[in-house]
Amino acid sequence: MVEIVFDEQTIKYVALFQDLTRTTVVDCVDATDKLIFVVKEGDIGKAIGKKGENIAKLKRLMNK
Repeated sequence: MVEIVFDEQTIKYVALFQDLTRTTVVDCVDATDKLIFVVKEGDIGKAIGKKGENIAKLKRLMNK
């Protein structure tokens, strides 16, 4: 099995995402121009927020 290791910056992104959205991140992919977060089943609506407000905040804070 391949071991996946997150760098310090990705760990900070995950912590910020979880703090802002109050969800649990299961996985995170850090691409060059975007971040992809996988959240616990049933938490997608909470992660997105009303009218996408959490997504907008995260884009602004992370510059991604």
